[in-house]
Amino acid sequence: MDSTEKLITLSAAAALLPGRRGTVHVSTLFRWATKGVRGVGLEIVYVGRTACTSREALDRFIAASTSASPRGPAGAAP
Repeated sequence: MDSTEKLITLSAAAALLPGRRGTVHVSTLFRWATKGVRGVGLEIVYVGRTACTSREALDRFIAASTSASPRGPAGAAP
């Protein structure tokens, strides 16, 4: 994560993402950071005991995990 990126808590980051029932739960972001999705992990840093990420890190994670999908990005021709 670049030092110029503005840090946000995982709770704030979760509120930015759409989910099936409103927004994504904060535990989902923590799981993305610790276990990853399709070999891609969400970048986080700890400020004290608070896990933080950035909007840019979320963008990179979404792009990388979408690219790693067997179907590729939505709308891509097979």
